[in-house]
Amino acid sequence: GYDLTSEDHLATAKILLEQSDPTSAIVELKSALKKDVNNSRASSLLGKLYFEAGSYEDADKELSRALSTGEDATVIVPMLAKVLLNLGEFERLDALALDGLDPESRSVVQAAKGLSMIYRENPVVAAEILDAALQNEPHSPYAEVAAARLSMEHAAFDEARNRLNEVIVKFPEYAPAW
Repeated sequence: GYDLTSEDHLATAKILLEQSDPTSAIVELKSALKKDVNNSRASSLLGKLYFEAGSYEDADKELSRALSTGEDATVIVPMLAKVLLNLGEFERLDALALDGLDPESRSVVQAAKGLSMIYRENPVVAAEILDAALQNEPHSPYAEVAAARLSMEHAAFDEARNRLNEVIVKFPEYAPAW
């Protein structure tokens, strides 16, 4: 058979994802990147699949590569922020730039930064950052849940519950709120 291009592998990966076969899609995306290491859409999709699978170190590598090869920051940076939070890479998370992000993406990144401040036991800075995250219109359910987590840190359980109930009403499919 003729040699498949990086784009061919990417197209096959997308079909496999439509058929709910992420494992095979990952194999195709790795092949796409072997053929062309700068295929930013393949890195982006591979990073997203690793993120969804909870393989945060692999996700970090692919999302960082996607960003450096020119993939849209609005797609990559919010996911990368959550990955860095999960990895405890707080300095790199602090350094993520917000420029060029749409309001919702900016809200997610700020919320991740705010959560990292909670983990670092810096609730005052956390509150400032999460307030900023919730100023964005539209802001993300992720930011609302992060703010609820801060309320819980302060033992303000009613406030936390009210925030979470609001998220559940607005975004019933958003699992972390439950």
